[in-house]
Amino acid sequence: MRAWRDAAVEGVLCWSPRCVLELGVGSGLLLARIAGGVEEYWATDFSSRVIGRLREQVAGAGLADRVRLRCQAADDLSGLPRGRFDTVVLNSVVQYFPNVEYLERVLDGVWELLAPGGRIVLGDIRRASSLRVLQTGVQRVRHPDAVPAVLRSAVEQAVLLEKELVVDPDWFVRWAGRAGGVAVDVRVKDGSAHNELTLHRYEVVLHKPGTAEPLPLD
Repeated sequence: MRAWRDAAVEGVLCWSPRCVLELGVGSGLLLARIAGGVEEYWATDFSSRVIGRLREQVAGAGLADRVRLRCQAADDLSGLPRGRFDTVVLNSVVQYFPNVEYLERVLDGVWELLAPGGRIVLGDIRRASSLRVLQTGVQRVRHPDAVPAVLRSAVEQAVLLEKELVVDPDWFVRWAGRAGGVAVDVRVKDGSAHNELTLHRYEVVLHKPGTAEPLPLD
């Protein structure tokens, strides 16, 4: 998990951000490592308890002058300045969105908050096309002596009952095509460990015109 956190932080800091917005700040793992080195760090979360705790921690760390915390859902962007942020972060929260329509609504709104040349950094996206492979490994561990038919049934049931959002990279390419002028950077997750985080999740960076030119894939 330390390697996971360090990679997530580096995935943001590599762009040398100055004004950051994080949607779904949670326990503040990224905020704690990034806020001290930027001019402004805005963060939202739907939990008032989370925001209250973070406000105390931010004040204790002497960062209250540059950190702004708001209690609101990811698709509620009211009160956030348009065209201000060079980096918007959604790290390990997309899987908790109810559906891709919600994700699309969030991205559409966030795009308006980005300054020219800014980017949206999405971390820990669960890959839909590998879900069955992932569940096969999980069910083999849970039922090591199961015959193939029983194992297949357990896998199919697990896939059917999956509650977290899974999205393939092509979805972001299609969103970018609809939005227009978006450079899509899809990355495998860093790490040498052989686990779900490195094998079945990926990162996406969506660039607003000004920092990267889209490359044709044909």
